[in-house]
Amino acid sequence: MCGDLPGGADPGRLKGEARPSPGLQHRGGQLIHAMMKCTPDLDLLLDISLRSCGFGGKSESALMEALGSCVQMEDISLSENTFTEQCFLKLANQFPRLRLLKKLDLRVCGVSDNVCKSLAEDLGCCQNLEEIILSWNRIGDDGTCALSSSLKHMRRLKKLDLEKNQIRVKGAEALAHALSFCLWIKVISLWGNLVTKEMGEKLHKENARISF
Repeated sequence: MCGDLPGGADPGRLKGEARPSPGLQHRGGQLIHAMMKCTPDLDLLLDISLRSCGFGGKSESALMEALGSCVQMEDISLSENTFTEQCFLKLANQFPRLRLLKKLDLRVCGVSDNVCKSLAEDLGCCQNLEEIILSWNRIGDDGTCALSSSLKHMRRLKKLDLEKNQIRVKGAEALAHALSFCLWIKVISLWGNLVTKEMGEKLHKENARISF
């Protein structure tokens, strides 16, 4: 966290990171408490990595609220944490403040269709996004279609990772259609979803930027 930075660190390159360790299930709240203690520096944070921290209800809510103050944030990694739907809604509400965000990593976070739809509504505000990682979640066709509709607003997006979700033909076709006019996107990864090999090959043949 920024409170742990060595003396003399450049405040314009502040970073926050937590690594999993024994007992970290109880450290989620401590991490956020430390983050809140350095509130004057939150607007200078450029990236934060909080993988597998075992947040509780109060700490995850405090985290999402704190992110709204991180207006310089470029990289948010919250992978391998399971958040409530209400908490994800709070995160979505912060996106209009995170206009410099370049990368969002929510792999293995329990993201459902409803959550994906909520995130998609506001992700369009993050027009500097270059990479979105939503792999190993529970996203189906409804969430995928909502996300597909938002892609046109993210004109710097290069990669969308949706591997190992619950996406079927309808969602895959929506993404393929979005790629037809989102020429700036280099790859959408759909490996491990509920699309037949034949349909995957057909969609990939029509547009090589969608991979299975």
